[in-house]
Amino acid sequence: MKNFRKQMLRTPLQSLFIIVLIMIVTVMLVVGGNLLITSDKLSKAYEDDFITISTVLQKPDTVQERKVWDAQKGDYLLYKDSVYNRYATKSGSKCEAWRG
Repeated sequence: MKNFRKQMLRTPLQSLFIIVLIMIVTVMLVVGGNLLITSDKLSKAYEDDFITISTVLQKPDTVQERKVWDAQKGDYLLYKDSVYNRYATKSGSKCEAWRG
């Protein structure tokens, strides 16, 4: 322990840097913990206040297949993706989707 103190006194700038770095890490850890606790409390409060009535599921216009090469199997894998070309408005009419 005596040698450690002597070594730290020989390099005061490096020792100061290490101490400041430890302080910064400690502050970040405390702030992160407080944010976690606060967000957990708010999340539980919102879960009590709000209720999900239903969810909306849009039916796809078409289904598109795509092939992806799998080198390990030495064959193509087929994936089916839903394609939405139009969307429904409040009046029930269909509109074309914007492709920018």
